[in-house]
Amino acid sequence: MNYAPPGSTGTCIGCHRGHTMIPLPQNLADAEFTNLAPGAKMQVSQGSTITANYLIDRKSQLTFATGRYWNSKTNNVTNQWAKLKFPVDIKVKSVRIFNVPFGGIKNSTIQLTSVEVRLYSDSACTQLVATNTITQNISVNGTDVPFNNIIAKGVEVKFLGVTGNLPVVRE
Repeated sequence: MNYAPPGSTGTCIGCHRGHTMIPLPQNLADAEFTNLAPGAKMQVSQGSTITANYLIDRKSQLTFATGRYWNSKTNNVTNQWAKLKFPVDIKVKSVRIFNVPFGGIKNSTIQLTSVEVRLYSDSACTQLVATNTITQNISVNGTDVPFNNIIAKGVEVKFLGVTGNLPVVRE
């Protein structure tokens, strides 16, 4: 049920079509991990200008092109966050953060400069078990915030630093 261009090999590394498009990991240990975000229930801080589901849709590069990414109103980053709440325990090796590319249909100049990722042992996000902060070089292709195989049910991403803006576009 996997497909590939003529003359190449399709390889299964998980369920659903999106996984088949991910390159096969070089070592077996890396194959034990995958993107679990679509299985989470999303919650975002007040002031979101677009649905939070764009944060977990596995289409970051595609949705950015259409201007579909989560951001706060009026460039406010004070107390802005996104939480992923899982119904079961997950093992977290890393959390991948994608920066917003310049331009697009909304002519965005928004750039993440600093985020803090917190892991919680409960899906209510009250029992903190680990935290890590990244303060530079957040890529539009994704930057991993590393953890050491922490068991968690909740992941919170706090936006600590953002530059640029999202100009108002009349459609």
